[in-house]
Amino acid sequence: MNTHQNGFFDQRAVPPSSSSAAIDEGPMVIMAGVAAAARRRAVPLAAWVLLCLAAAAWYLHVTPPSYTATATMILDPKRAATPMGETAAAVLPPVLDSAAAESQIQVIRSERLLSSVFDALDLADAPSLRPGPPGLKARVVDAVAGLFRAPHSAVDDKAARDAAAFDAFTGRVGARRIGQSYVVEVAYTSGDPTEARRLANAVVSGYLGQQVSFKLAAAQNGAEYLQGRVKALGDEVRVANAGILAGTVPATLLPDADARVIGAALEPLGRSAPKSGLVVGFAAVFGLLFGLFAVAVLNGLDRRVRSTDQLERATGLPCLGSIPDIRRRKGFAKRPLGEMARLARREPDGRFAAAMRDTRTSILLALEGKRGHALGVTSWAEGAGRSLVAANLAGVVALSGSPVTLVDADIHRADGGLTALGTPVARSLTESLLDPTGATPPDTVRFDEHLGLVPARSAGGAGGFDAYLGAPGLPRLVEGWRTQGDVVVDLPALASGGDARAAAARLDGVVIVVEAGRTTTDDVERAVNALSRAGATVVGTILNRAVG
Repeated sequence: MNTHQNGFFDQRAVPPSSSSAAIDEGPMVIMAGVAAAARRRAVPLAAWVLLCLAAAAWYLHVTPPSYTATATMILDPKRAATPMGETAAAVLPPVLDSAAAESQIQVIRSERLLSSVFDALDLADAPSLRPGPPGLKARVVDAVAGLFRAPHSAVDDKAARDAAAFDAFTGRVGARRIGQSYVVEVAYTSGDPTEARRLANAVVSGYLGQQVSFKLAAAQNGAEYLQGRVKALGDEVRVANAGILAGTVPATLLPDADARVIGAALEPLGRSAPKSGLVVGFAAVFGLLFGLFAVAVLNGLDRRVRSTDQLERATGLPCLGSIPDIRRRKGFAKRPLGEMARLARREPDGRFAAAMRDTRTSILLALEGKRGHALGVTSWAEGAGRSLVAANLAGVVALSGSPVTLVDADIHRADGGLTALGTPVARSLTESLLDPTGATPPDTVRFDEHLGLVPARSAGGAGGFDAYLGAPGLPRLVEGWRTQGDVVVDLPALASGGDARAAAARLDGVVIVVEAGRTTTDDVERAVNALSRAGATVVGTILNRAVG
């Protein structure tokens, strides 16, 4: 290293290890990272939520509405019988415990009761209980299964259809006890609100009729009952059966049913399913939470550098500047190379120029304010924008009145680069490196009074493949440029070969240009390690094309 190296470079000669540079990532840091990732992916996240809402709307559109009608009745407790007869039994306390009440729920759900209602109303051919047309999957499965089974007879098919209709009917009947009370709700769900009301009431009437039928059978077989008692019970059974057929609850009181209807099923005014608000709310919440979860997972797996804090955590080195993306003008027109290389000087009041001035100040502070230093600018891979950063950095340094030499050291590039910005020269950096004496320096193209460019290739642009940035003549060239002022060297990408490392070891320091959203933390660590092993001094990093 040359004699111009100062204490700052000595401290930076060996970058801190990843363990020493690690920063505690608490919950707030993780949440902040997820929030930043969600902002970066706001468009796909919003698109995902809208897709979930569209799926919910499609579901509500294709799902047939269903209506639930509910009838309520109260179970009358049985009174204990006494030898004194019914008059005396009336004064005794009722007997109905919780187990007996739950048993009545099972009676309502029993196959015997529901089959009586099903047969009385001839629901086997009800359109609402018929299965819908089989889907593609069902048709394929049925066709494959048909190859291995004997054909069914028409009688078997009719029985199967009746059984399926009855299963559908029982599945739509609901009965539940309200809390610890004797009140029971009997519900029926159907796509037709009128049918829902009619069948809910029919089930209640069937239950009342069944309870009275039991007593009627006992009365007919018991000698202790009078003929009038038998007739009264028979009338109650007929009233209950009429309610089944009409789909209503008995209008008269059935004292022997051990239950009283306290609310007949009414035709539902609105559908019970699907619930639009619940479906849409679920879709929105699911879409948002699942989207944020996906963003968090992708953010955890994403190794690309996006912020200065992330860059400093990955390297342990200071981030000397955050440069906005300038590749396009307003209206999405792409800027030409010459305009981008001079943008900091042409638009001094812009965001880009301000960022470059801040970067210049950070570098000068890192160099302890001294002049006459040779600074290399490199990146791990091509396309990070190191040449444009180097050109604009040299431009803003030259604006302060200090002479600056900008060197295009990408000698193996066939065309383009900073060399294309100047006029052709007879002797370029390549010819000077191939000269074993190194006595004749390359030509310099003057950009302005304080800024000159040393091209990498001569006017012919051919040959030069034997040139090497680690040649003995390079330190003498750098020393000559340093005597005139500051030197900014645009080095090749580190991943493209070893020339950049060889040249970096002969400069006072190197900054690594990192492209936001493209360069990974692994690439930055590789760049730092490669430069450190070559003996170069890494001053810091520059985040290029930063968003926000």
